[in-house]
Amino acid sequence: MTGAEMEMEQDIKKFIGGDYLRGFIPMKGDVSDYANDDDPDRISDGALVEHRPHFADIWRRYDAQLQTTNGMDLDTFPGCSMLVDAYPINMSDPTTGEEAMIIYELVDLALDIYNHDESNLFKYKFINVEKVNTRLTGYAEFFITVKFLNVTLATVVETFQIYAGQSMCRHHFKRVFSCVPKSGALM
Repeated sequence: MTGAEMEMEQDIKKFIGGDYLRGFIPMKGDVSDYANDDDPDRISDGALVEHRPHFADIWRRYDAQLQTTNGMDLDTFPGCSMLVDAYPINMSDPTTGEEAMIIYELVDLALDIYNHDESNLFKYKFINVEKVNTRLTGYAEFFITVKFLNVTLATVVETFQIYAGQSMCRHHFKRVFSCVPKSGALM
């Protein structure tokens, strides 16, 4: 193993159990001063340049949520822009039919993996998808918040967060990166 490969392996190990497995590498350094940022992509498509100061707080909040929730629980979205990393999917919108089908397949796959893991004491059944954010990389990545029924205890409903994706090149290739109770412990 070369020195560069060993250094990369150490960097990856640093992130294991943290944001790396959930889809985001933590930010380094300070968040830039968005109000004075001349980048035209800091303003959503269709917005006027004179509204730049109004977008500063939106971008600050979006970037902070992106890093602290790992793309799962975004409640602020700056609108369409080249700088947007993850964006919400409205599951009730009829135009998201194809994405919704992929999302439900990924949820089923995640639940199957979770239920068949012998280290998990409880078994679960899918109830519904609460929220989905997505981003495109080599995968169509999805950050899915779902409700599962704990079938072992029969009455407990729990919130889980699933980070999963489908390959952009091989559409049949789907992968679950993590499926964890929202309280936090990684699988």
